[in-house]
Amino acid sequence: MVLGTAQLGMPYGVANSLGRPDQDMARRIVRQAWENGVTFFDTAQAYADSELVLGDALHCIGAEARANVITKLHPRFFRESPSLILAELSRSLQRCQVKSFYGVMLHDESGCDLLACGLGEALAEARNSGMARSIGVSVYTPRRAIEALKNKLITQIQLPANIVDRRFSKQYVFEMAEEQGKQVFIRGALLQGVLCLNPDQLPQRVQHAATMLEEYIEFCRRHGLAPAAAALTYLKNKFSSAFVLFGAETEEQVVQNIGYWKTAVPSGFMEEADLLFKEQDELVLNPSNWPKK
Repeated sequence: MVLGTAQLGMPYGVANSLGRPDQDMARRIVRQAWENGVTFFDTAQAYADSELVLGDALHCIGAEARANVITKLHPRFFRESPSLILAELSRSLQRCQVKSFYGVMLHDESGCDLLACGLGEALAEARNSGMARSIGVSVYTPRRAIEALKNKLITQIQLPANIVDRRFSKQYVFEMAEEQGKQVFIRGALLQGVLCLNPDQLPQRVQHAATMLEEYIEFCRRHGLAPAAAALTYLKNKFSSAFVLFGAETEEQVVQNIGYWKTAVPSGFMEEADLLFKEQDELVLNPSNWPKK
């Protein structure tokens, strides 16, 4: 499991009713994750103060030397000179209070088009100099994921997948990554919290997900699982070699999600999930297509 820290830098997620945690709560969230065996942390330059907050929390619990931190390069730096990009990554290291990143990713797939230019040169230098162990990219479409996996510089990809979103598995992205020895990080395990809501709790801009959500809740009821437990259990067992991100606004949510991760798979659960949610509307699956607030 990987603790996603977007919530620590800004209000994030459809189901987030608490807003951004204060600094004390952020430290408690990171501590709770660390003490329960989570050693990977995902952040980004574009997540407001997330890098700073994470760095402070890791330092407070004395974990900065052992934590595996992944950050994402802000898209506004994609076309800058290699020296400026490296300077920005150096500042990210300082904010996160680590000596080296486990991975540096491009924040979005548009950066893949620039890897043959100064961007690729800068990222290669970041890896070769020890600023980052691996280079990756966060993608939104299977086509871009496949393109990224074909690039020798890229050894990590982050993509959206969950119990109702099969777009990447249908295109054999996970198999391709495993064959090439490259790592996959899954985000959107709970579809920005939508899978944890009741249909009458959906914000107006996500009402199009109501029918899917009703089917999902009934599916979870049949198998005796909480919605979040079903979602995390599915990913853990379907993509056993992938890293799965989860977020939290409180330390109690950290404990709860880690407990859900350890849930045993009910008989027939995986088979029914694969059949029931085989086809879903792209509008439901892709938050970037949801109407703005």
